[in-house]
Amino acid sequence: MVELREAHVPYERERYVTILYKGRYVIGTGKADILAIPASGVSIPIECKKTGLKEDDRQQLRTYMDGMGNACGHGVLIRFPQPGKEPNDQPLEFYWARREANGSLAFYKRSLEGTWVLDKSKSERAAGRKSAAKKQSAGQ
Repeated sequence: MVELREAHVPYERERYVTILYKGRYVIGTGKADILAIPASGVSIPIECKKTGLKEDDRQQLRTYMDGMGNACGHGVLIRFPQPGKEPNDQPLEFYWARREANGSLAFYKRSLEGTWVLDKSKSERAAGRKSAAKKQSAGQ
């Protein structure tokens, strides 16, 4: 929120977001930690976590982005190291979610060098390992 204030980007804290399930809005809402509202008018959900990021955290961000409709093309997932609970050398984890042309979401992780690297989900990594193993066994 400090960065958003300094950049003069309007935002809301703990904004309720409708939940979309199988193309329909359902009863119930989720609560995005922060909703940035840039000048373009398309809100960006930001989820902040204090523990190691898990696949559930990605799914939560996906749910919020889907609930906001196809116009929501970006989301942010951040893990803040907890002072006194973790080694001081634990870096901030920062993920950017972007909706691709086919409607799927791609997650990019900020590397220590400051570049953005595609970060596959656990299921995508598992599928890649299975595919590689299948190719390797076929080649032998």
